[in-house]
Order: sequence, then C-alpha cells, then structure tokens
Amino acid sequence: MQPREFLKSQTRVAHERVDRAFGRFDLSQPIGYRCFLEAHHAVLPGCERLLSLSDAETLLPDWSKRLRTGALEHDLHAVGSYPINDMGCPNPLAPPAAYGMLYVLEGSRIGGAVLASRLPANSDAIRQGATHYLRHGERLHLWASFITVLNASPCMDDQMDAVLASALHTFALFEAAAESVSIRQPHFQSI
Repeated sequence: MQPREFLKSQTRVAHERVDRAFGRFDLSQPIGYRCFLEAHHAVLPGCERLLSLSDAETLLPDWSKRLRTGALEHDLHAVGSYPINDMGCPNPLAPPAAYGMLYVLEGSRIGGAVLASRLPANSDAIRQGATHYLRHGERLHLWASFITVLNASPCMDDQMDAVLASALHTFALFEAAAESVSIRQPHFQSI
C-alpha cells in the first residue's frame, strides 16, 4: 500500500472529527468565518514554525512557497481579528514526524480550496478579500508534488508508525482548536 493510501485510511476517523469540528462555523457569516480563521491560527503558525525548525526544506525544496501563515494573518486582519500566538521554542521534529504533520497541512490546502469555491459570491469574506488563506497555492499542484515526495521517502519503508502518530497528533491539534474557539461577537483592539 502506498503511504498516501495508508495514511488516508488510518487517519480517516480523525479527519472526519476535524471536519465536524470545523463544520460548525458558518463561513457565509462574518462571525463564523472569523472564528474559522482564528481556529486555524491557533495551530498553523506553530506547525509551520516547527517544520521550518525541523529543516522542512530538506524534505520539500519548495517549502517556502507552501507557508500559509502570512496569508492567514492577512485574512484575519481583513476580518478584524488580531490574535496573538506565542509558540515558544519547540524541539525540531525527526523526518517521519515532519512528514506526518506535512500530510495534514498539505491536505488541508485541498479542503481550503473546496471551501473557497463554496463561499457565496456576496459573502463578507469575498468583499473584504479575506480568502488568501483558503486559496493559497491555487494552480501550483502542491498536493501532488508533496505526495510524490512522500511516496519516495525512505521514511515510508520502516517508520510509518511515527509518520502516522504525527499525522494523528496534528489532526487532534486542529480538532481541539476548532472546539476551543467560541463563536462570539468581534472584539476590537484600540491602536
């Protein structure tokens, strides 16, 4: 079984839980969309920072093109949210764990594109230009190139358990973030 198929089958339940947790946000409503972005911001910048510290560019030479924190923060500002995320200084990941985290992050890009295509044309997010995160990497075939690298990695021969454990942990981070964000009225920060 190819690594992609193995990871897809072994993470299916975790993926469905994340989809349900994020499914409670009505992306056509400003509050729902803002909370959706805030939940992603609770996880994505930390994951990207950790992967960068773990030399992700040695696993994916185009790593810098894949980074979405800037796009996410642009969209958050566009919808009037200014979350602070202090990540601390984590220990670098071994390559198998990095591949597991990358599997989830790169897969979420596909979900983002689907969600962007479903946003109503008149939604506040469209009017405010706050879809950079969901549309990041359009037409760059980043998922396909990641899968090629994943399938060719020597880690996939004898360290699939570590890859899987990291993927499941990353899904759990996203699920917890979605469940922790309350749908509330916007908060305003004085400048």
